[in-house]
Amino acid sequence: MEAQNGSWVHEITYLRISVTDKCNMKCSYCRPLNIDYIPHRELLSYEEIRDVVSIMKDFGLKKVRITGGEPLLRPQIWNLISLLKAQSLESISMTTNGTYLKEYGKLLKDAGLDTINISLDTLSQDKFKHITKTDIKPVLDGIYEASSLGFNIKLNTVLIRNFNDDEVIPLVEFAKDVNARIRFIELMPVGKLDFFNKSKIVYNHQVYELLEKTYGKLIALAPDGSKSAKRFLIESINTEVGFISPMSSPFCDGCSKLRLTPEGTLMYCLRTNSGINIKKLIREEGIEAFKNMMPEIIRQKNLSNEYIINNDYNFLDCNRAMTSIGG
Repeated sequence: MEAQNGSWVHEITYLRISVTDKCNMKCSYCRPLNIDYIPHRELLSYEEIRDVVSIMKDFGLKKVRITGGEPLLRPQIWNLISLLKAQSLESISMTTNGTYLKEYGKLLKDAGLDTINISLDTLSQDKFKHITKTDIKPVLDGIYEASSLGFNIKLNTVLIRNFNDDEVIPLVEFAKDVNARIRFIELMPVGKLDFFNKSKIVYNHQVYELLEKTYGKLIALAPDGSKSAKRFLIESINTEVGFISPMSSPFCDGCSKLRLTPEGTLMYCLRTNSGINIKKLIREEGIEAFKNMMPEIIRQKNLSNEYIINNDYNFLDCNRAMTSIGG
């Protein structure tokens, strides 16, 4: 049965692959301070991930993003990128906190990584230390390294009211200086963390208004990737800005994205706990069993989309920390 709103999807075009739940940072909105990490033996191997991607290509997969935790904590992650590059996907990207880019950037570039999304919520050392419990210098060094290597860079910024919402313009100017695009992402209640409350949300229409007041009219651009970001050009400084607004402007209708957790669960959305563990299936019955299940996975993805839409796009029952899902 097709969705009543006509947004039933027939393929999965985008996969976010979390390769580890470990992270060297302890961001307040992302993970609890004390967390039990997944044992290495429980993680999908790089070869298993490659095989999953190969099968999903037959069902419409075009783009993958490698995430964590912090993906550069997974040993020799560039070997996975090489395996995925051989799959002839449209793009391979990675979300990272940037700490290890100065050390590993060239290896990632040589392996075939196309785009790097780097989390950067502030340019202040004191604020950075407060939110992450680490220092900002290695991150900034990593961003400069990625820029010098010619990566397509996107900076991801989560604004928090009365914390970093006074840094919108400095962050945009920094993005301009390092030849990056910047995305403002609304704070989400993922993982049932005590940190979250609605009073901390900075809604993106407020950021948009500030940018237009500062730089003049923003020029709308066509969507790309998973189409979750509304993209605009700040023409006066030739810099692209995007708004990802899961709280004020949900984008679940027609979503064809899945998330693969480090231990092999395909999750349908951040807003729920719904998913299916494919690791057990692959290891016990082989990769063909996963291929045979893909039509049912696509059907369940559609049912998940409908469930979320019918429940007013609320974050319903996702109790996992962002580090164990893939940010």
